[in-house]
Amino acid sequence: QRGDAGFQYEWDHVYYNGKYYSYYGIAPVILLYLPYHLITGFYCSTNLSIMLFSIIGMIFLSLTYYVFLKKLYRKIPVGIAIAGHVILLSACGIWFCIGRNIFYEISISSGFMFVAIGSFMLFSSNVFCKGKISLVRVALSSLFMGLAVLCRPTLAVYCICACIYFAYGLFKKEDSISVPVIESDDSKKK
Repeated sequence: QRGDAGFQYEWDHVYYNGKYYSYYGIAPVILLYLPYHLITGFYCSTNLSIMLFSIIGMIFLSLTYYVFLKKLYRKIPVGIAIAGHVILLSACGIWFCIGRNIFYEISISSGFMFVAIGSFMLFSSNVFCKGKISLVRVALSSLFMGLAVLCRPTLAVYCICACIYFAYGLFKKEDSISVPVIESDDSKKK
């Protein structure tokens, strides 16, 4: 109707008090754009933010892959592990955001980064493998998965998958949960 009436408007924006606002991703604004603006007095460019989020995301995706292989497939041949890593990084879809850097890709690339960090924390927490569960890493995984949803609400699907892994971890023996303990002077004397 707006197009037929000849009105000028921006797609995927909210019009409020005479200004357009983007409703995509509050997390990148709070964690990158606002601090960058407060420190430098300038606004962070779209190219810089997408590249930063994408590089950090690919690093943590690689670390997640490494932890996955280390925990479940220790005897995999190196060539196959490298080929899998190349395929993973090629097919992850972040290259589309790097090649088409407009404001939509800010929320996508930042969400990708937080999902990759959350996945790394989840896989390295021993929730689904043998060993003591690190509650600190589980908490960090939850935090980063939550930040991913604040980047792009559709990433809540990944959080649901993470919740399934968390639920699996609850069924492990209680003595397999690692809680940091602070020793007092009395316990050291014994």
